Amino acid sequence: MIDPTGLYDVMVSYIANKNSGSATYSEKNIAGIGGWDKKVEVTMNGTTKTYTIGKKDSAVRIVEGKSVIDHSVLMNDFGLTESQSTHLAGDKFDSEKHAVMAFGMMYHQRSKNEQQEYGASIEKNSDGTYGFANVVWSFKDGNTQDNMSVNLSITNNSVGVIHTHWHPRGSLSFSPGDTEAAKNLLNNGRPLNWYLINRNAEVKRMTPNSKKTGYNNAKTWFKIK
Repeated sequence: MIDPTGLYDVMVSYIANKNSGSATYSEKNIAGIGGWDKKVEVTMNGTTKTYTIGKKDSAVRIVEGKSVIDHSVLMNDFGLTESQSTHLAGDKFDSEKHAVMAFGMMYHQRSKNEQQEYGASIEKNSDGTYGFANVVWSFKDGNTQDNMSVNLSITNNSVGVIHTHWHPRGSLSFSPGDTEAAKNLLNNGRPLNWYLINRNAEVKRMTPNSKKTGYNNAKTWFKIK
């Protein structure tokens, strides 16, 4: 897997759609070998590129069923700007899971590089799509925000909140401060889904219990790397 910058990974299909392009996945059995030849063909700005998937020298890998690539490859191959080739607050995704993935791909490595936490709300839009918004970070205007969870902001459309943990000796799951904040950060009295991207690129999920009076134990949902 080629990862030129290691900073921002993106889901190919969403970047293609964002730039009025297309991304088509295909696979075929390799006769006599028993393997599969997997590819994604991407068209943007009048240019078409085909990327192989899953091989050591491939630019693309699969994460939770989505073709994922380093954004700089798309910048170079299709003449995109950074904003055109990355997932931004306000971009729309088909599911809450994909909105979580998009935030994680944008802020996991950045959080580690800058040694600060990032957080955001997960929104459900009126058209049924999802996205992330209200991005905050733990060092702002030269001041340290000690508890990222306390500084998370939500709207009436928020269905969840998400933040990162970067510290090499820090918690790989929700901290006591996170779980306490979950009890108090409500959307019109309704508890939210809580997500964490830890330093190992694991997505942890903590969901309200069936009675909406507390939370189920946090579990690893998937990994973005």
